[in-house]
Amino acid sequence: MMECATPSLSVCPPHLSPWVALPVLFVAAWAWPGGGDECMTLCNEHGPYILDRIYGVRQSLRAVLCLIDPMSTAKYRSLTPHSSDVHVFHCAAAANAKPLPEEKITLGFEHVNAPVLVGKCRHESNAVKCAALTAYCDQVKMPGFAVQFLRAGIVQALYASVADADGTTRTLVAKAFGATTRAPNGTEKIVEVGIEKIAPLVDDRERSVRTTVYDALEIICKSMKGNSAAVKAGFVSIMIQKCATEEGSLQPVCLRVLYTLLQCPGGHSLVEARENGGIRGMIALLKHDQDAVKEYASKCLALLCDHIEPKGIAINAGAVSVLTNDYLSSSNNRVVSGGACALMGLLTELQGKTEFMNNGGTEKLVDLLLQNPDRMVQLHILKSISSLAPHPVARKMMNVEVVVNRLKDMEYGTDKLLSKSARKTLELIQWVP
Repeated sequence: MMECATPSLSVCPPHLSPWVALPVLFVAAWAWPGGGDECMTLCNEHGPYILDRIYGVRQSLRAVLCLIDPMSTAKYRSLTPHSSDVHVFHCAAAANAKPLPEEKITLGFEHVNAPVLVGKCRHESNAVKCAALTAYCDQVKMPGFAVQFLRAGIVQALYASVADADGTTRTLVAKAFGATTRAPNGTEKIVEVGIEKIAPLVDDRERSVRTTVYDALEIICKSMKGNSAAVKAGFVSIMIQKCATEEGSLQPVCLRVLYTLLQCPGGHSLVEARENGGIRGMIALLKHDQDAVKEYASKCLALLCDHIEPKGIAINAGAVSVLTNDYLSSSNNRVVSGGACALMGLLTELQGKTEFMNNGGTEKLVDLLLQNPDRMVQLHILKSISSLAPHPVARKMMNVEVVVNRLKDMEYGTDKLLSKSARKTLELIQWVP
């Protein structure tokens, strides 16, 4: 892996201080005559890289350079065929260095590597472009490099390749977007350049492309700017469609993206979702065989049913009976919690209360309150009981000693949120007209 030529010329003697060795190395680069491409091997915590086409350095040098820290030194010595007594700054040069092929993507030094790598991400050759994108995904993990790449226009380069004819290239572009979201200010830059340009990747024929871009979108939409920009770019309707049509293994991440979008401040995403059949779409997914799909379908439904009209649509479509019979009886607490979350909104309507009670829902709420210790289940069960309590028959069924004692225990417990909810619920079930 190390490409070090004849050791006859020692640029930096073993006893030389590292901070002296660096300028000595670059002076040698200027002074050494010859032809061909220069090549430096840089060892850091990510392993060896080749320094390719360093601006201003004569095309003759072949040298070994390591970062100045113990881990890099150890890495260098473990990867080089030299004996262990070779100093980390022992360098050598060859007169006729072989030129590197274009697809040999290698690491530059300081700020000079960014424009070179970004340029290769726009290369007409798919082999070069794929190698450059792979290198970018690795190097962007380091904040210093990430800043330089963003400044050099990597996001613009990625957007330029979303419609590339090569599936492997598009997969790497999607992966690069995901890597960019984890870089300092990466999400902001993606939004600034235009998040709507990612949309073609969501409908890509390659499963690997869609998988990767969904993960990137999930991260983007968790930021305030990213969420707002994605809503404005029309991703709500796009994701509602994808939740219904995407293959089963990818539906959970589609629903997670949609769930995040629906929480955008201002309520515009909720309006758009309802106008694009979001309520019926989520109800259709309530009976899905995957727990992850069921959980987020119920959570999305809970967000969509925030006033009387959408609640009526959901109740008339049979959501209450599905949530009561399938969700409250599930062995998965996340499904139970999601179902109770949706029910606590639907049970504010008389029609919802009646249908819920006809399906034995009151008894199931009491059983969960007494037997399920999961915190999120308890919180949503308390709120569902509060929504149901105005019904006189249900209130009488719940205002019994065992329930009252359980609520008092929770009221005087250490969890402040549970305590507050339990106190309110107790007041409602003990209310007398």
